[in-house]
Amino acid sequence: VAADLLVNRLGIRIENTPPYRADLKGIVERHFKTINIDMANLPGKMGKDYGERCTEDYRLNARLTLNEFISIIIHCVLLYNNYHYMEYYGKSMQMRQMNIKPVPRDLWNFGMKYLSGVQRTIDRAVVKYALLPSGKASITNHGILFKGLYYGCEEGFKEHWFDSAKIAGRESISVSYDPRDGSCIYFKPSHDSDPIECYLLDSNKIYGQFSTEELDQLRQADHEERELHRPTEDYQSILTNRVIEGIVSNAENMFPKHPDKSAHKRTSEIKANRQAEIDDQYRQSIQNTESSENESSSIPDTPVKSPIQRMLEQVLDEMY
Repeated sequence: VAADLLVNRLGIRIENTPPYRADLKGIVERHFKTINIDMANLPGKMGKDYGERCTEDYRLNARLTLNEFISIIIHCVLLYNNYHYMEYYGKSMQMRQMNIKPVPRDLWNFGMKYLSGVQRTIDRAVVKYALLPSGKASITNHGILFKGLYYGCEEGFKEHWFDSAKIAGRESISVSYDPRDGSCIYFKPSHDSDPIECYLLDSNKIYGQFSTEELDQLRQADHEERELHRPTEDYQSILTNRVIEGIVSNAENMFPKHPDKSAHKRTSEIKANRQAEIDDQYRQSIQNTESSENESSSIPDTPVKSPIQRMLEQVLDEMY
């Protein structure tokens, strides 16, 4: 699949060793051990006896973080490309005359200058879109939704993609993403257009520093926390329903069974009763303010409480 992406998206020609030539395959496959040899002395490296009974558990010797291990890999690659002397390489006469060493970097520079090397310049977004893994995202009215995060881009805001999603609904699209960096994704609006970079919206920017795997771990931790808290919420919900039922029952008992006024009379007085209650609340707040101003500037031992505060305290006392 990766080779197909190089051919179809970047126009790079892929050449494989021919069949029935085991002598050539060995040379290529031998390079897979280049870094493994350099990794021999790292803490936590598994030995040949790993998994056998009564052997050391090499995992307990691990000391490196993922970023530290990646840094070591990069240094090994730089060492090989810039300084590794390939004794087996067959130099041409021109290379010998020009004192070209069989070092990968020197061979590359020689080939680009004197052989058929012609470099192409490709936009960074195009390269990332072609090489990075792909996934499914959705254009919504809030932005481009991918793995639980919302992204945006200038083209999307200018062309009103997200406003259109309110009317037409979600649209499924294919995007490329870097598993190590969740701050941006790459999207190709049409077959002929260049990929564009979509950035995290402000509401999700705090998650841009995490990798895809770290985001999955955060979501798992949130899920576990929610499930652990659910019994507490359910229990308090039951208590709250009991309090509400008590308040309603008390109100029903206090309401006269045979009202003196007719239904029409009572409904016609609703507006006046509501205004009277608002005025009463306002007068009480004014009285509380004036009484607090007349007192000394020091903080009173018992602060003045509004009717709403007293009601809340009463409800809490009944609950607990």
